[in-house]
Amino acid sequence: MIAVVKKPGMKGAVDPGLVADLKSSMSSMPMMMSQPKGDHDVEMVLTSLRSIRRTTQILERLICGCEPVPSWAEAKIYNSSKDFQSVLGYMLGSMDEGM
Repeated sequence: MIAVVKKPGMKGAVDPGLVADLKSSMSSMPMMMSQPKGDHDVEMVLTSLRSIRRTTQILERLICGCEPVPSWAEAKIYNSSKDFQSVLGYMLGSMDEGM
């Protein structure tokens, strides 16, 4: 279930049609094939990545350029992006070493 909370001081309202579209698009998202049983850590990582993918899709639609994004939110998004890029760099480097 998606809940969009309007905090005090937020301008404008969230379009109910947008929320309905987000809910329907999330339910139709294809899930990745599951890994062999026994590797709980891999399943936890894949579940987290799926959750992050859904969250970013919602944020992309909510941050439409209509209103400024709070600076604390910008900082969190920027830092998360850097973290993911460093993980990707490590994983790609590990793959190159194994070849």
